[in-house]
Amino acid sequence: MATTPEPRLDARLYARRYEAEKLLRDAPPRWSHAGKKLVAGLTCPDGARHRGTLHVSRWRARELPARVDLASPALGATLRDGFFAYDEPDTDTCLHWHMNFAHTDAFHFYAGSLLAQDELQVVEHPALASVREALLAEGLSTATVEAGRATPLLVRGVERRCWLRTDPDAAAGRPRGLYGSLFAHASEETVRRAVEPLVPPTTSHVVAISAPSNGSGAYRVGELREILDTAVAGFAAVRDDTRDALGGDARATLHTGYWGCGAFGGNRTLMVLLQLLAAEIVGLDALVIHTGAPGSDDDASEALALRAGLGTKLGGGVPLEELLGAIAAMGFEWGEGDGN
Repeated sequence: MATTPEPRLDARLYARRYEAEKLLRDAPPRWSHAGKKLVAGLTCPDGARHRGTLHVSRWRARELPARVDLASPALGATLRDGFFAYDEPDTDTCLHWHMNFAHTDAFHFYAGSLLAQDELQVVEHPALASVREALLAEGLSTATVEAGRATPLLVRGVERRCWLRTDPDAAAGRPRGLYGSLFAHASEETVRRAVEPLVPPTTSHVVAISAPSNGSGAYRVGELREILDTAVAGFAAVRDDTRDALGGDARATLHTGYWGCGAFGGNRTLMVLLQLLAAEIVGLDALVIHTGAPGSDDDASEALALRAGLGTKLGGGVPLEELLGAIAAMGFEWGEGDGN
């Protein structure tokens, strides 16, 4: 598939480098919810050491190609049951990135009672909260959307300090789990039993982009273009930051899922399909799609089949507008938000 142009020198809106120990000391998280304070106390107790260097960058949107080559082999996407495990090690030639299903202001709700995917990721990687506090203190924008275009925020090299179990487990005091609004009312003992500190911490790389929201009825071509534009911006930033870290031949693997399909009510098959196309447009090396609970991979599997069908139907060098029109003609519709 045709790729976007190589990044301009000004593709980054800004870049910052933070030593973890100093970052957590100078810009500590400001947790307001008791449950999150409890998790922080278990994973970052007084005297805890924070290691490594965080590379933080915010990027401009990219221009979409006029044509795409659907006749080329589709990207090798892997479907995986479950949620992010952050368990695949980096190598000297490959980095593993994980999506943050962000608000339009990165990590905006980290401190309160919410525990959707965004907030869960920050709880497990508390230095992400410090990144937000440090950027704001410096007067830098943490917006993931500006003037209607995506401005992805990347954090490379952040410690994951714990695994917070959110799955249903009646014996552990969480019969319905802890995800979303359920966390807000969980007892101290339930939260404590759900926390598994990671000793030593592992290291993750995060890209924060916000999915379009507030849609209804059938998706229109303009909405499809906006979603693809947002994904291309984030995925291109991942590609470029990986090459910046490891060299021009470095590989980037992106872990994602049903982006924008929880609180925003996005269509799961469509959102996976557009992510597949975005990954091919920018030349990502691999995409891992985490499908949640076992048996929840039907929508992602359908997206893979649709991508193959588009290649057969439209072939190489298809105008982007024709591709978007073909996808709109499939009749995908917005759903209802899940309240998380």
